[in-house]
Amino acid sequence: MVHICSLVVQLTFLIEPYTTQFVLAIVFLLAVLTQLSFYHWFGNQIIEKSNKIGESLYMSKWDQCDAENRKIITIILERSKQPLALTVYKFTNVSLVSLVIIIRWAYSLFAVLQTSLKDIRLKNVDMDTI
Repeated sequence: MVHICSLVVQLTFLIEPYTTQFVLAIVFLLAVLTQLSFYHWFGNQIIEKSNKIGESLYMSKWDQCDAENRKIITIILERSKQPLALTVYKFTNVSLVSLVIIIRWAYSLFAVLQTSLKDIRLKNVDMDTI
């Protein structure tokens, strides 16, 4: 999140447009966002597919199986009530929801920095005119 925000701040304020460094910074930002998107996309796929395991198993003809298989299926059904998910240090699930949260936080941080930098620039301009 902070890395994304710092790249956008560099692109907006510190790097001259239409230079090689500007293009490289854009490519790097796109690579970071793409990599982050891949992790979150596939993390979301794991959650969705694991949610469908219990539903699919329940829709099968499990009640017509023998007692041993019904017992195994019941255990799987109980386990499928809690979906599988990739987590980040047991802090949050890796999903599209968390990707949106990261991008929103990065934008919010950028907006605060942008306002602060504009205020600093305006103060510097006012001091120069005095």
